[in-house]
Amino acid sequence: MSIFSVARRACFLATYHAYARAKLERTDRVRFWYAATRADYDEYTAGPGIPLRLRLDAKAKTWTLNDGSGIAYRFDPDHGTLSDVVHPTGHTLHVNWTRSKARFGVIDDGTTQAPFYEEDQGGRVDEVIDTTGRRFKYIYGVHSAAPDSTVGKTKVSFTFEALDCVTEHPENGCANALVSFQHKG
Repeated sequence: MSIFSVARRACFLATYHAYARAKLERTDRVRFWYAATRADYDEYTAGPGIPLRLRLDAKAKTWTLNDGSGIAYRFDPDHGTLSDVVHPTGHTLHVNWTRSKARFGVIDDGTTQAPFYEEDQGGRVDEVIDTTGRRFKYIYGVHSAAPDSTVGKTKVSFTFEALDCVTEHPENGCANALVSFQHKG
């Protein structure tokens, strides 16, 4: 598997983590059961016929997920977010996160306006660093919901941050991005 394939998988997992939290309301969980204690770690299994193995390192307190492909996914012990993707050949992708981004907005039902505040404790991916030291910067922008957006029968007006692009050259913004995204409010 090429380092590019591993990079795509890491980007997918990081993006999927945020998507799952926001859209699926954690209904996509995989349940693990305790399997054994080894010298340096405890091991958990997802069940018979499922190649997923989860390990808790006793010293570092980090979780590592193995999916049967030989690739290991390490998770931050404090936040539970993806921190490293390690290929059997030693190639590694390190994921840096920005924590606790807040958003403010106003819910407008036509007669009253109610401000709201929301804070995402999971954070967002800031950059991914590959084995050679290349940095893939994630650039986010502030976007607004369309003026006529509604939730049910309630008009809503708010701003949100969303991923605009991934680039190796953040000084150019999204001009020379590896991938870019468009958002509808």
